[in-house]
Amino acid sequence: MIHKLLTSNLYTMPALLFGAAALSVFMRLRHAVGVERQQIKWLAYAAAAWALGIIFNVITLAIDTPSGSSGPHWHVSQSRVKPFLSQ
Repeated sequence: MIHKLLTSNLYTMPALLFGAAALSVFMRLRHAVGVERQQIKWLAYAAAAWALGIIFNVITLAIDTPSGSSGPHWHVSQSRVKPFLSQ
């Protein structure tokens, strides 16, 4: 029972904290002017590029192409995706 509660919190808390951090940056962007607004925009562009890189990495690692096969097998291997989901 306690293990399930701790596990669910470990998966839920990072998403909630990430959402709160994104909301705080968005609220700050709404009130910013001039150079500060431009800096926050650059931060947002960098965060978007980082997120796309992570997504691309997970997708490429999830594609399982055995040697000697005729083409890629779009099979998502749990052992390859699980480390990224648990971070």
